Amino acid sequence: MKINLIIAIYFLILIFPIYVCAQETSASNNDGLLVEGIVKSLQPVEDKSAKTINIILQIQLTNTGANPIFFWNQRERRDGFRFSDLITTRRLLSRSKSFVRGEILEDIPGGVSLSLDPEWQKVRKELNQKSPPNKLTITLSPKQKIIYDITHTIRCKETSNYSCDVLTANKPIWLKLCYEAWSSELEKNPRNKNKLKFGQSLQNKWKKEGRLRLNDFCTEPIQIDLTNLHFQ
Repeated sequence: MKINLIIAIYFLILIFPIYVCAQETSASNNDGLLVEGIVKSLQPVEDKSAKTINIILQIQLTNTGANPIFFWNQRERRDGFRFSDLITTRRLLSRSKSFVRGEILEDIPGGVSLSLDPEWQKVRKELNQKSPPNKLTITLSPKQKIIYDITHTIRCKETSNYSCDVLTANKPIWLKLCYEAWSSELEKNPRNKNKLKFGQSLQNKWKKEGRLRLNDFCTEPIQIDLTNLHFQ
């Protein structure tokens, strides 16, 4: 009995990291938000320092639920870190669609540096309204779609499983991107990303009109076919 219990515990320890990895980036956690990526083009670039592949993507956000989804409008960042409409918080490359550990080629965290700029206090006051303010929020109505054009760059590494020759010679690879929905700087205690008291208070205040998105969201697995890509 004890031996069986030990074996069971050992098995759970082995599979737990795989389960966590899959859960953290699961598109099924998007709560009525479908996030898809469509490859528009691939651009191989080679110079003296490295080989890179620019993937031109169209990211589509679709509200598959029955109620509106509110997003904090990232364009209204006032701390100098406004790079694009979407801030990547994690990106993964995998040999398989399942993204299980052992098949993952790249797992890179993203995001921007934490800012304590006083401007965030002004943004909090402007957001703290009875209804979502139009300038500071984006509303995604049921069945509505928002489209973003982005570029994701793969920098090939001269390793046995990650060189450009290997990537372009093997079967298609899979990409998954996760994006920030709520800036932690909007909270009074931005260093504690697990307690979003201000965001949750707005969720409660606006719940009759829709749901404010606080959790990061991830794309469905995006198939990248590099088999016919050639560097000049």
